[in-house]
Amino acid sequence: MSVPFNVNIGKAVSRDGGQTFERVGPGPILSYTLDEPFILSGPKIRRFGDTWYLFYIAGREWILDGDRPEPVYKIRLATSTDGVTWEKQHRDLIDSVLPDEAQASPDVFFEEGRYHMFFCYRDATDYRKNPERTYRLGYASSPDYK
Repeated sequence: MSVPFNVNIGKAVSRDGGQTFERVGPGPILSYTLDEPFILSGPKIRRFGDTWYLFYIAGREWILDGDRPEPVYKIRLATSTDGVTWEKQHRDLIDSVLPDEAQASPDVFFEEGRYHMFFCYRDATDYRKNPERTYRLGYASSPDYK
């Protein structure tokens, strides 16, 4: 199946307090692999201790909804000591509760000895017209980033 789009994660730097940004290079800092073949997007970066954590979504498959391809993506994690070179953890962070679940928009914070994540999730198909299959708010917590 041909897919309508593909996305990677890049890096840009601001030297004027966020008024403008300049790309660091012509390519992505986090790109496709055999395990993550498309849609690396939605980056959220946090620093806990001396480690940078990049929470992102990775596309795993496309499902046809009628004649329209819809992506299925999961929340994943990469870590870094310098914020430039990232090591992917190669696994989904959140277990799915729906058969064909797409997850997005992870945001993580540390409080009272635990990591807390808010995220959203939806069914992979019929979510545009059916309010029962559209995005919902999810929550997960862990004593570590795993």
